Amino acid sequence: MKCPNCNMNINDNSKFCIHCGKQFNQVEGKYCVKCGAELIPGSSFCGVCGMSLTPNAPTNTNVVPTNNNSDVNEGSTPTVLGIISLLLYYAGPVIVGLLTIGMPSNAKYAIESIVSLTPLAGIVTMIIGRVKYPKNKFLKVVMWIIICSILFSIIIFILIFLWCWITCSTMDTSGCS
Repeated sequence: MKCPNCNMNINDNSKFCIHCGKQFNQVEGKYCVKCGAELIPGSSFCGVCGMSLTPNAPTNTNVVPTNNNSDVNEGSTPTVLGIISLLLYYAGPVIVGLLTIGMPSNAKYAIESIVSLTPLAGIVTMIIGRVKYPKNKFLKVVMWIIICSILFSIIIFILIFLWCWITCSTMDTSGCS
């Protein structure tokens, strides 16, 4: 189970949290010890986490319900994931390109093939971050930056294609094939 005070994992039969020292009341009460949700009187299981509420199951009347939707304990991990995602997406191809300067052509071609994978790695990193931290605002901004960048690239590609198609159809097409 998790301590409702510090949210750290502890033994299910603990009377005290080994991390913060919070004492648990072992009798049936108002809030679930595992998730902090308010209990419905007469229930056999917690409606939020499914913990058994039998007389031997620990519950706590001193626990204030926790907001499981908050990202209070996420630390700097989402920010780091967002920065890594942006660096892979935008700077990855540039960095790999700079590393190939002065290399023999065989090695250069092999390394340049990796260039197309760095933006994909940035997208995957962003998706992992958004799945793990769905309410994090920074990762949401990173997601929209990448989505807008992809859409902008598609629009530019379509415009260039249309320009070439219109230009080649009005001129001598022998040079367009």
